[in-house]
Amino acid sequence: MDKDRFLFLAARIFSSEASPEEISQVKSAMVDNPALKETYETFRKLWESSAIADDLSAEAALERTWEKIRSQAPRDTGREEVFSVRRFTWLKVAAAVVITGMIGLMWFLQVKPSGDDLLYTETVNTAGIRSEVILPDGTRVRLAGDSKLRYPSGFTGDRREVTLSGEAFFEVKPDSLHPFIVHTANGQIKVLGTSFNISAYDADREVITAVATGKVSFTPPGSNEPVILLPGKKAIYKVSHRVTALETVTEEAEWAWTKEKFVFQADSLGRIAAVLHRYYGKPVVFKNNRYKAYRYTGTFSNQPPAKILEMLNKTRAFPFSVTDTSIIIGN
Repeated sequence: MDKDRFLFLAARIFSSEASPEEISQVKSAMVDNPALKETYETFRKLWESSAIADDLSAEAALERTWEKIRSQAPRDTGREEVFSVRRFTWLKVAAAVVITGMIGLMWFLQVKPSGDDLLYTETVNTAGIRSEVILPDGTRVRLAGDSKLRYPSGFTGDRREVTLSGEAFFEVKPDSLHPFIVHTANGQIKVLGTSFNISAYDADREVITAVATGKVSFTPPGSNEPVILLPGKKAIYKVSHRVTALETVTEEAEWAWTKEKFVFQADSLGRIAAVLHRYYGKPVVFKNNRYKAYRYTGTFSNQPPAKILEMLNKTRAFPFSVTDTSIIIGN
């Protein structure tokens, strides 16, 4: 059964319209292809957590979902060219279900590259969206806002490999025979079984790997000499200078975001603004760039951006305003 048919029948099940034969077909498909079971559960959770299915047939619910996606998705010509390959895809159905009150969109795209027998999934969080991904081997990944994770439907061979753009916290399932490797645009991280955080946003021009448990190796691009990291340590690779610095992780600052906290340690307001944008989804506009250099230290737990900026302002003042759509710093 192809993915389009599977998702359509799943939608009929969720809306209580499926016949016994259709239910049987879905169950058989999941037995034949275990990867479809995860897809089914992800789709079910999205369906149940949104209002798209209320008092609607499966066809109407799916159509309304896609209309919302088209009206709210950010414009990205390159992305649209890829996404428009098929009329009714997993992307259109479940990738960008708009949940009331949430800022941004979470996309799922399953693609099969030419010459590759594996099916790959890309989970793409826009700014303001965080999600959890369970990989085929049981590894748990918490994906931050404005981030993308690409992984296969099943790990084959002697290595487990994924690709990250943005930030994520990994809790890797131990497997001494199959190393787990995270590829970024500027270096790779290799482990056997551990937990660690990676921040690899292109805009930051650096890759930060911080270890919570176990042991991790970070290899910069063009190098054959990995940097070994133990718990409480982090490696900061500066892309522009092509150098790697080792530092101590303080107060678990690197993965505080997974606990709905922010820990700033003499961070510039420019960097803090980027963190707030990725977490809350609101663009930050500097009307005067001199404020970007201001530095602040502090810990904040589950507070709105206006409150965080207000507290920072007491240390070193700067004008700001927060609207429904953006954060403005300067005047």
